[in-house]
Amino acid sequence: MDAILKREYGIHDINSLSEDDWLRLYAGYRFARKLELQEIENSTYNALAKIVNQLFSNNGESNITMDIGSC
Repeated sequence: MDAILKREYGIHDINSLSEDDWLRLYAGYRFARKLELQEIENSTYNALAKIVNQLFSNNGESNITMDIGSC
């Protein structure tokens, strides 16, 4: 966890932090990471739902291509 706090917050001397400061930074990191993972999950779900909807629209005729611009 020290390495993550060093990387995320740019702290070079992690030992200079008080225990309270370390815990506060760690809790902040965990909260931000949880939100980031929820956002990724929601984006993935929405993309999958869009693909499934396109697959089953137009009486089974799919208009899906590998062209990113058509999404």
